Amino acid sequence: MILRETSKNTTWEIPAEVFVDLDKPGEPPRMQAQIFIDVNFHQKKVDRSLVTDLFPTTRAGRDPISDRERAQDIGRRLMLESGPLKGLVQIPGIQYGVKGVVSLATLVGAIEDVLAQLQRASITSMNGQADFISIALSAWLSASGRRVDPGKQGEPAIDSQNVVYQGRILVAALSLLPAMLLRLKKSRVTLLSTEAENNLTEWLRDVITRAGFLKAGKFMDRKGFKREGYLGSGGIGRFRNRLWGSVFEETDISRWSDERIAKLAAANRELVAESMRKAFSEKKAPNGA
Repeated sequence: MILRETSKNTTWEIPAEVFVDLDKPGEPPRMQAQIFIDVNFHQKKVDRSLVTDLFPTTRAGRDPISDRERAQDIGRRLMLESGPLKGLVQIPGIQYGVKGVVSLATLVGAIEDVLAQLQRASITSMNGQADFISIALSAWLSASGRRVDPGKQGEPAIDSQNVVYQGRILVAALSLLPAMLLRLKKSRVTLLSTEAENNLTEWLRDVITRAGFLKAGKFMDRKGFKREGYLGSGGIGRFRNRLWGSVFEETDISRWSDERIAKLAAANRELVAESMRKAFSEKKAPNGA
């Protein structure tokens, strides 16, 4: 049945169900009570990644009007259409994707955090933003030495010791995006190009090495990551600081104290933010956007 409600020249049609004679006259309302319990007690929240995946559908072709909606569209594209995470990103609610890989909701949150930096760099279109994030992710995974190619052996499998696809790791890697933009700007490399991916792969490999995460050409495995305390409480903050601490430093900082690295990371973030404002302050045509 459809319920109609009219207010100030606006009419809403709301689908509704009505149950009649669930329980026999004179008997306790057992069925009514059971339905109430099922709806109000047993019902569980839908997984955030499933909700994130459904939001673009509800817009019915309407263009995104906020960074959150733009991030949802980009995340969905990276999950379904293009980039190194195609077919891998998890939606736990419907068992989509591959175990050990970032969830869609987490990826969308990381994308939303860097959209302003892409805008500052004159990458304004959704296609351009999706392409640059794809370049950044490809460079990160290639630099780690643990990239998985989904096209080689049917359904891709992520080794249980491979942590570079995990949400907390990729979020930390994407937080470096302003430093990546600055690196390409100073190197005079076109932002949306194969050269950009190659340049960033080489640079990120140096960053990961100086941070102490690259062992024999491969990113530290899960056991080592856990042993160093990066999977525990507060570990992701230390991990992110080590990456940011290695952005400009020319020496190995892996043996430095956490306090020293944290100070260096904070200084580097401020330097990148200020350099971004200066480097991309002029109004220019979109760089490959």
